[in-house]
Amino acid sequence: MKRTGITLAFTLLVLALSACSAKIDISTLAGKYTLSGGEGLDTLELNADGTYIHGYTDYATALTTRAGPWELGDVDGAKTVTLRDYIPVRNEKTSGEGFCVFRVERSMGRLRLVTDAEPDRYYAK
Repeated sequence: MKRTGITLAFTLLVLALSACSAKIDISTLAGKYTLSGGEGLDTLELNADGTYIHGYTDYATALTTRAGPWELGDVDGAKTVTLRDYIPVRNEKTSGEGFCVFRVERSMGRLRLVTDAEPDRYYAK
């Protein structure tokens, strides 16, 4: 009985470590993400063809969406996702189209897209 518990614990540890080190590529990142916290519903869908759809609603207004190309990058050894032709859809001030860079993290096996501006708010898959 004691040996079975040790074997089970070891197996779970190996699975957890392998999930943390899984390769991050375009096919892994493709999917729908939702922003943590916030006053409304803020979603980001990364498509495997290199396009994204960013949507936002504060529940009092209609859903606003924007689309453009995205790319996977590497900055200082960390994986990043860059949204091109980005226009914020929340009440953010901007002078026009630009880009937005997210750091890719894995937490408890789930992918997260984190900005340096608000590290406690992130998009989770």
